[in-house]
Amino acid sequence: MKTYELTTNTKIVDGFELYQIKALRAFLHVRAGDLGGFIDESSTLDQESDSWIDETSVVYDKSVISNDSTVENGSVVKHGSTVEDGSTVTNNSTVSDYSTVRNHSTINRSTVGSGTLVDIYSIIERGSTVTDSSVTTRSKVSGSTVKNSAWVKTCSIITNNSTVSNSVVISSHIYDGSNVLVNSTVSGDSTITETSTVTNGSIVSRSTVINSHISDHSIIEVLSTVNHSTVDNQSTIDHSQVYRSNVQSGSIVNNSTVNHSTIHDGTVIDYSQVNRSTVKTDSVVYSSHLYWSKLRNSTAKHHSNVLFGIAMKGKIKSNS
Repeated sequence: MKTYELTTNTKIVDGFELYQIKALRAFLHVRAGDLGGFIDESSTLDQESDSWIDETSVVYDKSVISNDSTVENGSVVKHGSTVEDGSTVTNNSTVSDYSTVRNHSTINRSTVGSGTLVDIYSIIERGSTVTDSSVTTRSKVSGSTVKNSAWVKTCSIITNNSTVSNSVVISSHIYDGSNVLVNSTVSGDSTITETSTVTNGSIVSRSTVINSHISDHSIIEVLSTVNHSTVDNQSTIDHSQVYRSNVQSGSIVNNSTVNHSTIHDGTVIDYSQVNRSTVKTDSVVYSSHLYWSKLRNSTAKHHSNVLFGIAMKGKIKSNS
């Protein structure tokens, strides 16, 4: 038995003449004879499943609602878009411009457009905007923006005025006004928070970035934490902690702690602690501790301890 019929009740929306639907059978919360929403042609709403458009919503211009899906509470689906497989568009949401919402996904008080895919139990909510992007595999975008061919997938969460643009987020959390931009990747249960930015081809994997700026093809990986710091110009933080510091210009921090310091010009910090110091110009600090010191084009290694020291083109060895 068919689910609905078109009535003679009409209205014009964006130049399209839409017809109100009426239920022919009872299903879910719908009773036979209930009036529903407005569509422009009979192919818009699936006749075989329990799909429904409520009386406050409209669907038109080659859009399709099918396989037990619902459009309700003042929502709009238009311009070649599809809602299918038990999905819901609700609370004044808009899905437009050949976008697809499928596999039990939900759009709630949000806008989805420009060919976006929302798939596999994913949720777009709280005034979010998602355009020209994919949000898939139990991911959530809440009060945030995803755009410019971004891909958010595998249980990721983007929330609290954050933005993901032209980048990939995998199994990670982006929140509190943070941004992932310009061909960057965040993955491996990473967290980007407190207005941080990851941009320009940078990678964060299995790490945490707090109120920091990661840019220019830099890498944060393997359980690292970058807090209130800047890492840029192809620098790498590997299994390390960086706090209130600048790591720049191709420098590497590996299995180390850097605190209130500046590391740049191709410097390598390896298995060391650097506190309130400046290390630059291809210097190397290996298995050592620097405190209130300055190294330039120098090497500190083998358990060196440098306190209030200055080294220029020199070598500092054990227990200095």
